[in-house]
Amino acid sequence: MTDEAYRPRATVGPNMFYPHVWAMYKEQGWTALPLPKRAKQPPPSGFTGHGARRLELTDVDKWIHDKAYEFGNVALRMPENVIGIDVDVYNGGDKTLAELEARLGKLPKTWSSTSKDDGSRIMYFRVETGKRWKGDLGAGIDIIQSTHRYAVAPPSKHPNGNLYKWRNKQGRTTGRIPSRNELAILPQDWQDEADRKGASSGDMPPQDITDAETLAWLNERPQPDAYPCGMMEGAFQIAKENLHVSGHDVAKDATWKLVNLAREGHRGINRALSEVESAFVKTVKERRPDEEEARDEFAKLVTSAVGKARTMDELPPCFCIDADDLAAESDDEKLAAFEAEFLTTDDLDQIEPPKYLIKGQLTKNTTARLNGAPGSNKSIIALDMAACVGAGLDWKGHKVREQGKVVYLYAEGREGLPRRVRAWEKFHNRKMTGVVFLPRPVLIANKAEWRRLIAVCEKIKPALIVLDTQSRIFAGIVENDNAEMGLAFEEAIEKLRRATEACVLLIHHSTGETEKGRGASVITGALNTEIFVEREGDVVTVKNTKEKDEADSTVVKMKRLIIDSGLVDEDGDALTSVVLQLLSEMEKTGYTLNGEKQLPVHEQTVVNFVRESESGVRFSEAKRALSYTPQERPQASKFSESAFKRHWSKLKKAGVLKQAGAFYSVDEEALASYVEGMLF
Repeated sequence: MTDEAYRPRATVGPNMFYPHVWAMYKEQGWTALPLPKRAKQPPPSGFTGHGARRLELTDVDKWIHDKAYEFGNVALRMPENVIGIDVDVYNGGDKTLAELEARLGKLPKTWSSTSKDDGSRIMYFRVETGKRWKGDLGAGIDIIQSTHRYAVAPPSKHPNGNLYKWRNKQGRTTGRIPSRNELAILPQDWQDEADRKGASSGDMPPQDITDAETLAWLNERPQPDAYPCGMMEGAFQIAKENLHVSGHDVAKDATWKLVNLAREGHRGINRALSEVESAFVKTVKERRPDEEEARDEFAKLVTSAVGKARTMDELPPCFCIDADDLAAESDDEKLAAFEAEFLTTDDLDQIEPPKYLIKGQLTKNTTARLNGAPGSNKSIIALDMAACVGAGLDWKGHKVREQGKVVYLYAEGREGLPRRVRAWEKFHNRKMTGVVFLPRPVLIANKAEWRRLIAVCEKIKPALIVLDTQSRIFAGIVENDNAEMGLAFEEAIEKLRRATEACVLLIHHSTGETEKGRGASVITGALNTEIFVEREGDVVTVKNTKEKDEADSTVVKMKRLIIDSGLVDEDGDALTSVVLQLLSEMEKTGYTLNGEKQLPVHEQTVVNFVRESESGVRFSEAKRALSYTPQERPQASKFSESAFKRHWSKLKKAGVLKQAGAFYSVDEEALASYVEGMLF
């Protein structure tokens, strides 16, 4: 097989055959590795991280016939003289970049790649060879380098469907692949900032610590030789499953994860490290046939992790540490205490039965999830439930057991929150009370902030906590990975529930047209309740698809109604939002607001104005009174001329506005028919 077997095309595009992509990148001086279709990992084993193998034509030939990589994604391994500065805006990378540029000077324009439109990107720079680079430059900025990580590159597709694209030095999207010589040189001050200056590999700075001090620190942790707790076990199992991807990098991340868990008070650090060490030695056997050499490499990673952990504050034992064990009771005392926890069938009556929060929908001190496709109005339903719990109102015919406080983590679309709340208040003719909002995400991956969330919730003592949406707070965790998602659910969501005894309600996207939540199935198994939301036109159906120990399949059907929120946009036009009313109620009463049948706000305004004149009104008269022209300043009491004409025409066509010569009046019978037809 020769290079001529794969002649490159001019530009990269979706669904290209891997050998063509590989040849195109090779011609520009890059090493391109295959990835599965619409996935970020795993790359072929042994070709990334420290000691990565050199790519041969025989490897490319082998991957051509591997179905796992058919029309797959592409991973770029950085050349030794190139680094990628990976700016993640979602995690604060834009702020970190601004701070660094203020201190080190503006970065020169260079080539970049991205799958997003929020400013997140990987910027590629030429650098000096022979240096060791840091793993990051601060919050939200990682350094991709020849020995650490890789870049998912065009023509790859992100798991969410977005295409990765190249952007040239002018910021314009292009299908052309840059050569290494086209990349800007990273300024010296930036290279000095990124230089690890002789530190050991990994993200952690060098620490002055001996092997004896490392061992002493580990043995001072709670129950270091006990069987690892659930979180410690989950961490080492994830590491063992992923060591084949990049032995050194995964082991480095795992040692830090385990050491940090031990610092947080989790038991079993020594046994957990032993599990990862054994798997690491086995995995790197091809690269390091000398077992002692491999064990020395792992020991350095542990020492580096402990050195960093020693500089950080220690935390009290976590909830998974047994208090009796920490009290150093005798084995007999422990056994007797454990035996006392066993219950007879008569003793079971001592256990307090579950208490519902919203009967048939949500139960106190449980975890629940509300699934639905985008646009199904799942967030509107969650807000409605939250408002009813906060006010002590029954929710759509389902009794709210007691009024309670609600914490609502509104992690996306914060700009739409005010109008949704005001529309709910207007429709129900009451203030929304008992609900507090945090209009931004709190990431599970940010443990310090998650602990703060738990502490604040413990202080508020809510009956309901809404996390909207699951994907935003689980950012950075592989959604389809059962081990990773299960561990995060246990150490974050369940910990929040146990600390507050609230019902914790996750809002999540469903899978295709099914009733199941997207991603790892382990989450579904851990939930007490799962609710599916489906929308067909203006009818929204809520179905309880899972309820432990209770009858499920409770179905609630509602109608979407558009309500004027009382707020206006920058043009002075009314801002509307959606509220939901039970179909069964509407069949009895119609859509009512404060007891009076209503049209959509602008149509009602037109009807009211025409009604006021006994002799009728001219079109021009109504237009002058109710609308403003494009040349005029927007007014909250009026709507735009184009909107006025649209609503006038609609009412006229429906026969609601009856014309007699140049004058118009309201046909009340036609109006009644129009309202009924609009609602049903």
